[in-house]
Amino acid sequence: MRGAPTPGAGPRVSAPEPHVAPTAVVRLPAAVENPVRIPVTPPGAAAGPVDLTLPAARGVLAGDPRRERAPPGAAHDPRAPRGPPSTRHS
Repeated sequence: MRGAPTPGAGPRVSAPEPHVAPTAVVRLPAAVENPVRIPVTPPGAAAGPVDLTLPAARGVLAGDPRRERAPPGAAHDPRAPRGPPSTRHS
């Protein structure tokens, strides 16, 4: 025979967490939700022509054709070593 359920025997219902409470859900205006604004220049204040030429580079940055391409060679050999010899089986 089962008796009447005791008040503490059922699932416990606690108060909702504060971040989920209905009073905490407030819709903010778009300016507050996204405070980061990208600066936009006015259309009348267009900048002059921009010089896109690069200064003369030296050394590795000079664009040496021998450094820009892969080294010349035959077709790819799958057994060709790609690094130092392994020390595992030495």
